[in-house]
Amino acid sequence: KARKFFAAGSDIYREIGDLRSLTRALCHQGYNSLALDDIPNAQKSFTEALTLARQCDYTPYVLEAMAGFASMYAKRGNKEQALDLLLVVSKHPAILSSTKDRAAHLRVAVEGQLTPQQVETIQARMQDKSFETAVHEILG
Repeated sequence: KARKFFAAGSDIYREIGDLRSLTRALCHQGYNSLALDDIPNAQKSFTEALTLARQCDYTPYVLEAMAGFASMYAKRGNKEQALDLLLVVSKHPAILSSTKDRAAHLRVAVEGQLTPQQVETIQARMQDKSFETAVHEILG
């Protein structure tokens, strides 16, 4: 039922050209899909949200969509890729407090599943990685 409401809301936002609200709705839809173990729809929602957020220069929701991808990677078992994104997202100055909290909780969970050496290696590798590089890697 929730999916129908998200879809209806998204359709309205598209019609009126409210890309920022559409981006927020797509991020929420992505997290709902993840909760239902629907990885393909989660990826579709986060990809569209990321693309639209960049299009309308809505950096806080570029970061939210990236946090969504990190959640998706973690759920798929790719902890290192999840931590990569979380490190980029967490240090960006435009991050929303809700995104920062979500990223911090996920980071603790992901780091707990990696060895200290893996965490150190990822942190060293990600220290110089730019926000734009991370976005381009997601969108391919």
